[in-house]
Amino acid sequence: MKIAAFINSQPHQLNQTLVEFGGTLDVYATNKNLLPQFGFAKKSKKYTSISKLHGFGDWFFFTLCAPVLWLYSFWKAVVCASKGYKVVILTQLSDKLLFTLWLRIFGIRVIWVESQYYEKSFHSNIYILLYGLLSRMTTCACLSQAILNELVAKCYVKEKNCVYVGTCIDLEQTKAQSDIYETMVAADHQVKNANLFVIGYVGDIGADDGVETLIKAVESIREFIIDLSVIIVGDGMQKKNIMWLTKMLGLDDKISFVGKQQNWMRWYNYFDIFVMPTQKSSEFSFEVAYALAHATPTIVTKVAGVEEVSAFVGGYVITPGASQDLGQAILDLYNNKQQRAQFGAQGKKRAYEEYSREVVSGRWGKLLVTNY
Repeated sequence: MKIAAFINSQPHQLNQTLVEFGGTLDVYATNKNLLPQFGFAKKSKKYTSISKLHGFGDWFFFTLCAPVLWLYSFWKAVVCASKGYKVVILTQLSDKLLFTLWLRIFGIRVIWVESQYYEKSFHSNIYILLYGLLSRMTTCACLSQAILNELVAKCYVKEKNCVYVGTCIDLEQTKAQSDIYETMVAADHQVKNANLFVIGYVGDIGADDGVETLIKAVESIREFIIDLSVIIVGDGMQKKNIMWLTKMLGLDDKISFVGKQQNWMRWYNYFDIFVMPTQKSSEFSFEVAYALAHATPTIVTKVAGVEEVSAFVGGYVITPGASQDLGQAILDLYNNKQQRAQFGAQGKKRAYEEYSREVVSGRWGKLLVTNY
């Protein structure tokens, strides 16, 4: 079975394991820099497409150029048919709107990779109706349950046309590794001290990322946890304000800002618990997934794309913005080492059973050989 994938990013599931299911994968990318990442493919080349459809200007340009793009998509469909492709995978929104109908006319099965939330401008746009109609001719491969729910609730997509395939993480990164540089950094922040109880956060520091909630929670419990240490890995627009708040609350000796780290996943080795206090929904929280894989107990907020990763088995789930609830959850884990160990073991089991490359690739293999 010959498969073509038109991509504008690197879906983790489009990897060499697809070949194991009797298919030959050809990759076409909007950015030639993506092609080396698919070196296993039989063929890979650059193609032209609209890279984004967000604001009014993008949609106006799209509408203006639609007749030309429609004909160009017809030509691409003819090429796909002539090459004998049985399945075409689309990741780009513009390709989904323009390319799908032609492919189906030529009898080619179409799979949409759904890996993002669509902008509000799209939900109120006339093309949302076209999107919903075309989705009935395809299978929507959703990389998270949160995305699947959004498609059904807001994008006129039928649930029967959606398949959850999940997102895989690199479990090799969970192995404990420390080079000289990281050991020095860790020593500077005393995370190597076995007597410290280390709370970790990895992610952006923005207005809706909830780091302020974490700071306030730490302030409310510092008298109960004398050996408390907080490591914040990341950067963002609100970092200076958060650092100012930390200083005003007298928490300089408790909270360390280490900035954005290239090897951020290795910091999980030093955390006793991991906190994700975000107030905004996301497609999929890799930060929480890697915390689970490291057997690190988690405290996450009840928001789409975050809560589902932990699924209550790897730790506590709290209301966004509730600093008192967060503080109480931290105290509970601090005082109950056995509970931390249980959450850690359950979380690691979930990571390997739900997010390993083998598991996700297996779902893709089943999807590709199933006639929907």
